[in-house]
Amino acid sequence: MKINRGQTLVEIIIAVGIIVVVFVGCLSLAAMTIKIGRITKEKNQALNLVQEGIEGIRNIRDTYWLDEDKGADKDARWTTFLNDFSGDVNIEYDETEGKWKKKTEIDTGCIGDECFKEIIDGKEFQRTISITDTNPSDPLNKKKVSVTVSWDNGSQTTAAVSQLTNWVGINEPSGEPLPSSVNCSFSEDPYLLNPGADDPVSPRINIDSSGYPHVTFVRYPKSASSNIGYVYKTGSGWQSLPNAEGSTKNILVAPFLLNPVNDNPYVAWIGLPRGNMDTMFTKWDPSANGGAGGWTKADGTLDRNEIYGFDNVSDNNSYSRRVPLFIFTDLSADRNPRIIWIDGGEVLYSSYDLGVWSEPDCISDGSCIPVSVNSIPTFKNDLNNDKVVIAWNAWENDGYNVHYASSNHSLGSWSVEIIDADSYKPSVDIDSSGNSHISYLKKVGGFYRCFYTKWTGSEWTAPITVYTESSGNPINDNKIEIDSFGNPHIFINEGIDMYHTKWTGSEWTTPVNISGTVDLMTMPTTLDYIIKFDSNGMPHVIFRRDTTEGCDLFYTRFISDGWTEPCKIVGVNNDYASRPWDMTMDSNNDIHVVYKDYSTNELFYGSFSTN
Repeated sequence: MKINRGQTLVEIIIAVGIIVVVFVGCLSLAAMTIKIGRITKEKNQALNLVQEGIEGIRNIRDTYWLDEDKGADKDARWTTFLNDFSGDVNIEYDETEGKWKKKTEIDTGCIGDECFKEIIDGKEFQRTISITDTNPSDPLNKKKVSVTVSWDNGSQTTAAVSQLTNWVGINEPSGEPLPSSVNCSFSEDPYLLNPGADDPVSPRINIDSSGYPHVTFVRYPKSASSNIGYVYKTGSGWQSLPNAEGSTKNILVAPFLLNPVNDNPYVAWIGLPRGNMDTMFTKWDPSANGGAGGWTKADGTLDRNEIYGFDNVSDNNSYSRRVPLFIFTDLSADRNPRIIWIDGGEVLYSSYDLGVWSEPDCISDGSCIPVSVNSIPTFKNDLNNDKVVIAWNAWENDGYNVHYASSNHSLGSWSVEIIDADSYKPSVDIDSSGNSHISYLKKVGGFYRCFYTKWTGSEWTAPITVYTESSGNPINDNKIEIDSFGNPHIFINEGIDMYHTKWTGSEWTTPVNISGTVDLMTMPTTLDYIIKFDSNGMPHVIFRRDTTEGCDLFYTRFISDGWTEPCKIVGVNNDYASRPWDMTMDSNNDIHVVYKDYSTNELFYGSFSTN
């Protein structure tokens, strides 16, 4: 056979060329991957230096307050601090003395007038700090701290801005709510929801697609087992559904859902079907009982004398406290229900798919070993981004740690991580891009602080302090909520007061006391509060607190110039075992409230317009 050697040589050359191109491409890709990794690593190092600069300045300010040599009182020591630290400054950590202090020697070769140089893995970083007035009319009590870190001869930079206040000497954060400019009187007389002799607890309220309220609660009749009551409003008035369950002792109802397709309710609660605490579920099906309607299992079947049905989701065999915290749905056409609850020291999850409830999944610990979850977890369900997230804190290794878990609605597995150690009471929300934002509490340098961090899509930002205790009382609680513009708001409960701060897009606002001049009892109490945002992205808050007149509900809102003075809605009871009230807001920005009158054991509903 005759061989065309010229053609074979051409093929070899082409093959070698292809191999060379592929090899060079692989080398280029590897080089690019290494470069991206290096850039990411350097950026993280720079962010750590920025956060270190902000926290270092705060630490020095706190140290000045404790140093009697800096002045006769804390106001004088604040003034001394401002005299020593203004304009362009820099700091360093003295290993010998074990504290932060002003850097007296300027590093040579700095790009700016004042900088601090640090070599990390052979890379030189330069940090500059500037302290300037944030409010020219009040230069003594507020300062702006700007920290910039540069590297690669100034071609790469990252920066952050924070506020510094004289909260000890001048009782910052300051800012009184505005005089009352809102009316929170009910538009009609409160409607009695439970005529009769039963004792209602754990009321929950929701709004259907037509703007009408639905309310569920636990009934405690004097001569029968407790049951789940359900009432709702229509264009012709209030209606009621048959009791959801009446043969077991029911204790607490979780926030319920209305199926957005047909407004049929899904309800979860704690029950004792066999003397053991279990997480129960039922849903309303108008086609059940021959078209008469009824409460059924998730699969639509009945099992209690063929009148109603319910699912025992946890199916617990011991008397451990199972508290249903959240009930939510996925994106499927059936809106499959999913429930998260606490069992002792564990956070558990179960979903209804393919006709059955899944075996409870231990989110907080895959082996279901109790890790002492010591606070109510916070949770967000983001249907737009097919995501569910939850945050909680647990006792581990002689300290409380903030944990975070996320999963998509296919829920093949949960991704769990620790956000910060020696910290507690996290709160979580999700922005429109599907990124989580977390606030939590931590004691640093002898002071209780509220920290904030967010997921950027690839990493968590360095935690920053958004609030430091102002009255010497521990911070009791915090909640983070994101408005329609994507800006996070954080509400902090310290002692008997509530503070609010928000991200403006460039910095956090000075925390403002929004609880007003309510005549309070002398003993500190933890505020019970609910936050809703209106169609303009403005927050509205209803909170309950002890006053000299009793335990009352108050309402305040944010308008263009600040927070209104709280107005009293109604008096409620002192039963802290379960929330005796709930609220929500409809698409017209009207507030709907359900509450219990403790003196008569009656449950009422009322609403008012915020427009």
